[in-house]
Amino acid sequence: MSKLEHHPGTNIVFPNPNKRDNFFVDVTPDEGYWANATYRFEFKYPESYPHEPPKVECLNKIYHPNINLQGKVCLNILRGEWNPTL
Repeated sequence: MSKLEHHPGTNIVFPNPNKRDNFFVDVTPDEGYWANATYRFEFKYPESYPHEPPKVECLNKIYHPNINLQGKVCLNILRGEWNPTL
C-alpha cells in the first residue's frame, strides 16, 4: 500500500476506512497509449486471503491484453498460479 500511496499517478480510495479488504486504485498514466486517462480498479480480498487471491477488476472500458471484456484482470498470479507468498 505504501508504494502505491506515494507513486505518482495513483490514488487509493477506501469506501469504508474500517474495511481494508475492499478498495479502489485510480491509475492515471502520464505517458503511452493510455496517457492522461484515469482508470479505476477495484480490489476485493476474500475472507480466505492469503490462501485465495484477491479479485481485481477494471471499472472502466479499456482494451488491454490482461483485462477481459467484463473488466476482470486476467493474470496468472491472480488465478491458477496464485501462491500465498505472493
